[in-house]
Amino acid sequence: MRKRMFLSAAAFGMALCLIGGCGAAPAEGTNSTGLSATEEQNETAQAQQTDPAERETLVVGLQTDSFITDYEDNYMTKKIEDDLNVNLEIYELPAAAKDVQTKVSLMATSGEDMPDILITTALSLDAVFDYGSKGIFIPLNEYIQREDTNFAKIEENDKETILNTITMADGNIYTLPKFADNLWNYTPNRLYINTVWLEKLGLEVPETTDELYEVLKAFRDQDPNGNGAQDELGVYGYTAGDYGEDIVDTLMNAFVFYNGGSKNGGLALDETGKTVIAPFTTEEWRQGLQYMKMLYDEGLFVPSVLPMISHSSGRLLTMK
Repeated sequence: MRKRMFLSAAAFGMALCLIGGCGAAPAEGTNSTGLSATEEQNETAQAQQTDPAERETLVVGLQTDSFITDYEDNYMTKKIEDDLNVNLEIYELPAAAKDVQTKVSLMATSGEDMPDILITTALSLDAVFDYGSKGIFIPLNEYIQREDTNFAKIEENDKETILNTITMADGNIYTLPKFADNLWNYTPNRLYINTVWLEKLGLEVPETTDELYEVLKAFRDQDPNGNGAQDELGVYGYTAGDYGEDIVDTLMNAFVFYNGGSKNGGLALDETGKTVIAPFTTEEWRQGLQYMKMLYDEGLFVPSVLPMISHSSGRLLTMK
């Protein structure tokens, strides 16, 4: 389950001092104001009731997106303002990366006041280093090292990779990355089951194809939704689309590894990792086809999936 990192997502300008100031790093167990975590939470709760007119204002230079119609009257903007007890003034940068690069360059060379914070994916690491080495961006090292930040919560291996990438030749860090789990990589080629129905019928989550068969029969016959009708569906799923979205491929992998044919025409390595095999020529493949045909014949495989089964698995429906 890999994670993806997008660089140059947030480059911080000269005026940025963050909420706690730009002094020395705080002592262990306290934040930048010298408060304990509990005291800080209490202060935050009180700060949320502060008159917005009395808040400090931070100017945020933001690369615009056509899908966002209003940055000022925006839930996320207001949440950040309330959580951090600041006012955010949005300075809208162009949407196109080249236009952002030109705009930032003009501000830097002309001596124009820079926004306190820049949020953009348009600046390369080379550009960030150039602005940082000239004093246009300030180093963020002391903030990265703090234990009370979201950055500190990132897993160590990922954190090390990020630091190796964003630490510049002079040892300073001038930009923060956008970092997010690849959630799409958590879900492909997986089966999901209605655990409410399992609990209703006193069943366990199946761990083998035989157990799955028995559970599906119970779903079909024992009215787990309690409506008095035999209308529960068995195996259902998407049978087209992109990576990891085909229910037939997923079931087949209970018998033999199959990548769906999108890579190398479906060819794969055997268990030794040394010999190339064609999964669809193996006895395990045949067993997988027979299993899915059995599910279909007994009404456990939803008929609407039939066209894809027939197409992707050859003579599945006529196999003995």
